[in-house]
Amino acid sequence: MTLRGIVLLGFVALLAVVPGCRKKKASKKKPATTNGPKATNVEARRIKPEAVVIKRIFHGETRAFDQRVVSSETFGKITSAHYDENTFVEKGKLLARIDTRLSYQKLVQAQVNLTAAKDHLKRTKALRRKDLATEQQLEEAQTRLKNAEVAVQVARLQLTQNTVRAPISGVVVTKHKDKGEIVNAGTPIVTIFDVERLKVTFHVPEMDLVEIAKGKDVTLEILAFPKSHPLRTRIGKVAQIGYVSNSENRTFPVDVLIENRDRRLRVGMLVRVIVVTQRYDNAVVVKRDVVLDKDNKKWVFVVNKNKAAIRQVTLGASYQGKVIVANGLSEGDELVVVGQMDLHTDDLVRVVNRPAPAIVPAPGSTPPPTTPTTTNQKQPSRDELKTDHSTRKLAVKKAVTPTPKAPPATTPQPKPAPVRGLTSNDPATPKGSDKQLGGPKDPTPEKQAPKADTTKPHPSTAPTKPEKTVNEPKPAPTKKP
Repeated sequence: MTLRGIVLLGFVALLAVVPGCRKKKASKKKPATTNGPKATNVEARRIKPEAVVIKRIFHGETRAFDQRVVSSETFGKITSAHYDENTFVEKGKLLARIDTRLSYQKLVQAQVNLTAAKDHLKRTKALRRKDLATEQQLEEAQTRLKNAEVAVQVARLQLTQNTVRAPISGVVVTKHKDKGEIVNAGTPIVTIFDVERLKVTFHVPEMDLVEIAKGKDVTLEILAFPKSHPLRTRIGKVAQIGYVSNSENRTFPVDVLIENRDRRLRVGMLVRVIVVTQRYDNAVVVKRDVVLDKDNKKWVFVVNKNKAAIRQVTLGASYQGKVIVANGLSEGDELVVVGQMDLHTDDLVRVVNRPAPAIVPAPGSTPPPTTPTTTNQKQPSRDELKTDHSTRKLAVKKAVTPTPKAPPATTPQPKPAPVRGLTSNDPATPKGSDKQLGGPKDPTPEKQAPKADTTKPHPSTAPTKPEKTVNEPKPAPTKKP
């Protein structure tokens, strides 16, 4: 067969083998098909009741519990002022003194008006007896006399009220008048805030108003102080609840009273108000997105013997994306929390987050040894990590690099037969022998020495490992006729 025929025959054989390999690979990739229903992967959790405290958070600010605008009670000039803004004053302290000379002049004028009113009434009565004055004129004269008498009494009282004193203890927040200014009766001089007691005012929607009552304790967080500061959190009591709502946002004002004896809190600070609205000792709480809405009812899916079962539930209060289930779920139920949107009743389910059962060793068996973990293990440095990375990279490179193949062992070739006419250089040939190799046989019928095996390698080229001798089979004996 020629070389071309051999090549064509090998190519045909290769074409016959390749389709079989492809079919084998395709059969490996083909997934195994099952005729049973397919289970849906879901995530579930066991229902466990817990204690729940529902809180509502509002925001407000501090205000003075009591504030007074102190005014002058007489007419005159302020001759002395004993107050400054942002200073604390005790109740009854003298704030200002007013010059009464102007008040005395007003008293004299009031007395003159009183005398004139008396004379006018006397003349009106005389005319009335002569029918020269009407009854109405007589009544006007009597009213004028009464007003004059009252004016005199007021002037006398103002003459004695030439001092202004603090009605409450507090801080002077506004100074309206100063020394040297003239004031009338009722003119504001200073404004005082009672800061030893403060009230926190916040607004509550009408739906939460039923959870707040007068005297209820609330938690206040003063945002001006850091969380670790002792003045950050305080407890206050609800002092009053407003009866009129705000027309803009439909909320009601609520005031909480707190003590401030050290006067560390100031008016106008922002406050976070935390009100506990409901408490539960054993409540079933689920996430709001787990509950399904259908036909104006609430439903959830539970796992029952690896199948989906639907339950109708009754919901309670909700908070922070969670809701309390009042009825429909009990402790131990396995609630579907992920994948419930694609489920139907009696669907096969596979809970993917269910923990594997613990392996309990047989009685009398030795538990497997546990490797102790060291918590205070020294972390490698950056240089050590680089060295370790280089070492691993070199090891991977060595593993990937193919090992060079060793050259094939060469079989020692037999020494070529000597050419006729040449003497043997075999060291086994005795010296001085003139016998020629390859010459005519000696006609003398002598015992010939066994021929040397020319296929054996020369001692100088033979391998050091001794070769195994092969015993040739003996010829079978000839049968006699």
